Amino acid sequence: MKKVLLKNLFVSFVLMLFFGASLQAATKINQIVAVVGEEFLTLYELEELCAPIYQRFIKPEMPLEEKEKIKEEIRKRVLNEWIEDTLVGLEAKKYGFKVEDEELEAYLKEEIKAAGGEDKFKQMLKEKGSTLEEYKKKVRENLLKIKLVQFMLKEKVVVTDDELKPLYAEEIKKYDKSFRYWLSVLITKEEPLANTVYEESIKGKPLEELIKGLPKEKVSFFNESFKEEDLDPKILEKVKELNPGELSKPFKVGESFYLIKLTKKGENEPPSFEELKPRLKQRLFEEKAQKFIEKWVKELKEKRYVKVYL
Repeated sequence: MKKVLLKNLFVSFVLMLFFGASLQAATKINQIVAVVGEEFLTLYELEELCAPIYQRFIKPEMPLEEKEKIKEEIRKRVLNEWIEDTLVGLEAKKYGFKVEDEELEAYLKEEIKAAGGEDKFKQMLKEKGSTLEEYKKKVRENLLKIKLVQFMLKEKVVVTDDELKPLYAEEIKKYDKSFRYWLSVLITKEEPLANTVYEESIKGKPLEELIKGLPKEKVSFFNESFKEEDLDPKILEKVKELNPGELSKPFKVGESFYLIKLTKKGENEPPSFEELKPRLKQRLFEEKAQKFIEKWVKELKEKRYVKVYL
């Protein structure tokens, strides 16, 4: 490895500053596994990144040889992703992107909320052996990279209606057009409650508004479409008595009381192009973005100095 490193005087000089005159005296844990521009990636950091993946894929009962083979594959994959991530970070700095303190604090606020509160968040950091300041630094770096990627995608990745229309044509082929009923269904164990909702509804109050004021633990409410074969025979019998827009009187099935409103009935028409457009656009954008990012990162690797020693 020493001969390889000596091919680049700058790299050799910095390594000497890090490890002293004798490279062979460096311990394996501090081994440089890659150089990316001016960044040095060490085996110690790589092992930290790989540790949770080892736990998922390496079982205690596996033969040692198999364990080592899996570890090697994981290291190579994670190192490649780490190199690409580092390249993006260097580009973000080059373009002068910044993460304001307000952006960082807003992100951390959401992280703390997701963790279940500040105490649990601090405990999580402690278990990972990280401090709040270290975590903030990593978050700031990640937000910086996200800004750059978003900027690059906005400039380079465009999705047009002409590209989406063939996707729409393929999508609607999958739709089941069989006859069905569109229902709003309220279910409760309490007959008086069902009667009260029915009486208030026939006075003109919208069913959805009435539902909002009811205890969630006492009622279930949902809107859904059903084929005839999907419905309980007793429920289907009541549904067939309704015209679109009508609400059934409370009726009992099993231990529960039902209130059912028929919204509409007929063939299941596929959604329009405009209805599906946001989902199709997001899907195609993600496909294009993935290809663009892969090409972009490949170009970054060619432009910047990248050397792998693992």
